[in-house]
Amino acid sequence: ENAAEERLVRATELERGHAQAWLGLARMYAGRGDRDQALAALGELAPGTPVDEEAQRLAAQLRLSVEGGGGAGESLEALEAAARAEPASADRWLELGRARAAAGDYARALEAFLESVRRDAAHSDGAARKAMVDVFELLGPEHELSAVFRRRLAGALFR
Repeated sequence: ENAAEERLVRATELERGHAQAWLGLARMYAGRGDRDQALAALGELAPGTPVDEEAQRLAAQLRLSVEGGGGAGESLEALEAAARAEPASADRWLELGRARAAAGDYARALEAFLESVRRDAAHSDGAARKAMVDVFELLGPEHELSAVFRRRLAGALFR
């Protein structure tokens, strides 16, 4: 792995815009759990490169996992109970959405993120809206959930 990483780093030094090398480094960093370094490597990619779509999906997955897990190690059940106990709290819905997304339950994550947006679209610098966009990116534009929840998000934002 070190030799492969060294070759990829060398490729980016020789050609700063080497998209495949940056994507390879990002995958390598993500694989060993270094999300910040993976996101930094993806940030070096110029938009519109041949690997752009794959890079955007990986970045969305990394952002969701960085933010995932909800509130400080709370169980999914505890986060669901907290959202039900404080239904007006944008933060509770956001935490629940993050935990559901981290668990791969994207439909229910989108529901929770949408509830957060409905409560306060600007909460935490629009974090719930941004998380929804990351899920759309991860699922792809043709996925049924992306289409349904894009419309619902637009309705919540522009009501």
